[in-house]
Amino acid sequence: MTGCDDFLTAENRSNVTDKDHFSTESGFETLVNNAYEKLREIYASSSYTTYFHAGTDMYGDGRTNINDELHEYETLNPENSTMKTLYTDCYKGIRAAYAVKYYALGANIDESLRNKRVDEARTVAIQFYYILVNTFGGVPLMKEYVSDIETGYPRATAEEVYTYMIEELEEVIAAGAMEASTAKKGEVGPVSKRPGLCWPRPTWLLPGT
Repeated sequence: MTGCDDFLTAENRSNVTDKDHFSTESGFETLVNNAYEKLREIYASSSYTTYFHAGTDMYGDGRTNINDELHEYETLNPENSTMKTLYTDCYKGIRAAYAVKYYALGANIDESLRNKRVDEARTVAIQFYYILVNTFGGVPLMKEYVSDIETGYPRATAEEVYTYMIEELEEVIAAGAMEASTAKKGEVGPVSKRPGLCWPRPTWLLPGT
């Protein structure tokens, strides 16, 4: 009698936990890249014009209406699919940004790089909150990475959201972990620090660039 136990015994070489993967420098960088990538869902979206110009004097309908519900506020309600997508994508971006801080403590990387990446991600999260509060007013505040299913976040006031945004940016600026911007006109890159300002430069994410 012959057998083939060795042949049939499976070895799952891809069975790596999230903490194992993100503890490496290359794995951790994928988290950072993912946080930046979420900005594409906003700034490189086909709905970019609808998000930021509908309902203002900055845009006029051409031969094709932009979105009557938003441009002229006709039958506008919370189930508007375009704005529902914007709302959802912003919170996906916030969660992706907070994931950087969540996994940073266990990452086997240089401490200065860890601090830099965490503060970059915190600033990216604030960019998403900036879009949310300017579009919807007060929104639920999530201040940490959510690893489990949680529901029922209370809606914060617009003032509370802005206060949180300012406090986060002031802490990031004071920490001094991010590099000062050396970008010239037309150049793009990650979040950088400028005198009195710390903000993403997502020019590369705009449609057509």
